[in-house]
Amino acid sequence: MKALTRFSSVETSDLRPRWLLVAAALLVVITAFCVVAAVLIVSFDRPPAAEPAASALRRGIRLETDPRADGDRLQQAAKTRLETYGWSDQRRGLAHVPIARAMDLLAAHGWPDEEEQ
Repeated sequence: MKALTRFSSVETSDLRPRWLLVAAALLVVITAFCVVAAVLIVSFDRPPAAEPAASALRRGIRLETDPRADGDRLQQAAKTRLETYGWSDQRRGLAHVPIARAMDLLAAHGWPDEEEQ
């Protein structure tokens, strides 16, 4: 500081280099603490593993052994439902009709109003 006092245009009372270094070190320590805390929170905050339902444990868990056959069976079931008449929920009076027939009905009668449903 004595070296700076001979220059009259230099302000020496505002800047203390020691405090600047302490503040920078404190900032580094706080940042490191926050990073470590975040890593610990993320590593220990894992959701518990979902347990299978009791009915699945009794029946055993079915594994997919032939994906192509299962996919074909699923597509065939969807195609059958889209092309046939049947009950979706007979107790509530809900039925499904072939998609082509449903499009014809919609074209002929329009979309039903809220009151008609």
